[in-house]
Amino acid sequence: MAIEDYTFENRIFFAREVGVISVSEAEEWAHKLAAYAASSEQPIVALVDALHAGLITMAVNDVFSKASFTPNLLAVVVATSPRVTLVAKTIGMLGKPGHTKVFPSLETAREYAESLVNPID
Repeated sequence: MAIEDYTFENRIFFAREVGVISVSEAEEWAHKLAAYAASSEQPIVALVDALHAGLITMAVNDVFSKASFTPNLLAVVVATSPRVTLVAKTIGMLGKPGHTKVFPSLETAREYAESLVNPID
């Protein structure tokens, strides 16, 4: 599996991308995202560890960008390596405006995701 380690905790839907991602795996991720968002009383954040992601085809880009329009989704927050950063930013530009944020480490991505679901007043 190129997308693994799915968890949903404290309104954050987490998944890790490793290697080449197929369209069916991207669709499974989008389906799980939609299901968690629909079941949550408050908006959720998708946190993606793409630090070890490989090739992402245009068909996979399309699935991910459409998923950014999922109802009850605050943002898609992506941790990625420099070689995948451009792809992640392109997916963000094709998706819902302002809903995809890209970070160079999982730690900073997680901190941002947590700040979205637990804002400091």
